[in-house]
Amino acid sequence: ALPISQIVLYRYRRLVFGFASAPPDFQRFIDRLIGPYPGVASFLDDILIGGRDQAECFSRLHQVLSLLNQANVTINMGISEFFVQSVEFLGFVISASGRAPAPSKVRSIEEMPVPSDVSQLRAYLGLLNFFHQFLRCPREVLEPLNNHMRKDVKWNWDISCEKAFTDSKFLLSGKVALAFFDPDKPLVLTVDASSVGVGAVLCHPVSGNLIPIAFESASLNSAQRAWSWVFLLPFVHPPVWSKGVVLQQLSHVTYLIQVERGDQHRGHRSQLRPRISDSGSSPTVVEVP
Repeated sequence: ALPISQIVLYRYRRLVFGFASAPPDFQRFIDRLIGPYPGVASFLDDILIGGRDQAECFSRLHQVLSLLNQANVTINMGISEFFVQSVEFLGFVISASGRAPAPSKVRSIEEMPVPSDVSQLRAYLGLLNFFHQFLRCPREVLEPLNNHMRKDVKWNWDISCEKAFTDSKFLLSGKVALAFFDPDKPLVLTVDASSVGVGAVLCHPVSGNLIPIAFESASLNSAQRAWSWVFLLPFVHPPVWSKGVVLQQLSHVTYLIQVERGDQHRGHRSQLRPRISDSGSSPTVVEVP
């Protein structure tokens, strides 16, 4: 934007408040400045720099600070943190072991008052959905609340809604943490279904334990709730059953992973092929090499 007077044409020397395009313009500027460098992530004026050890972290920090200095960008030392084991970034606590919801965000959910209308309920569910990748089996708990979000349902806050609201506040309580995705490690995809929703969890097998990377879930509409559970599990991740390919969205990058047919739920085979008498129990587990 160029303010024009009768005498001379002026140009702003810095980005001023009030421009609708200011946030994306600033983000593009930061991305061009430090985006190509490894171990560096940025969102507007928040910059996260990581390293495998202190020496690598120091080297990357020196590089980023040099670039910011060359571009005449200053930093606020009062709110900056250096050489820490974990840091809060965009609502998450990031450390070497993975990421977890920030305690301040968890407290905000736990201290939310009982909603009195649909707008307040929508705000609460939106805040809870921000951490959807950390929620294990939330659809059964949230079913009474999600039911109130339908257009044809009148507001009626009963005992089931009160219980669902109270229970949902504890979905993020405890040590809920997710590991970082490692393309060099094998994957285990576990899917399950109920009468109200479907869910899946992607894990890395480490030393005999399954370390979760992400949880995913979805509610079923009225038509899907009439399906047999045999057809609900393929609905969770259709490519797993059809073409043997998992399309997993992680960190804004789409990974195409070939699935090796693992020991899928034997109960499916017994129903799809009556001659097979094997029995099993859900959930379905597919190993990805």
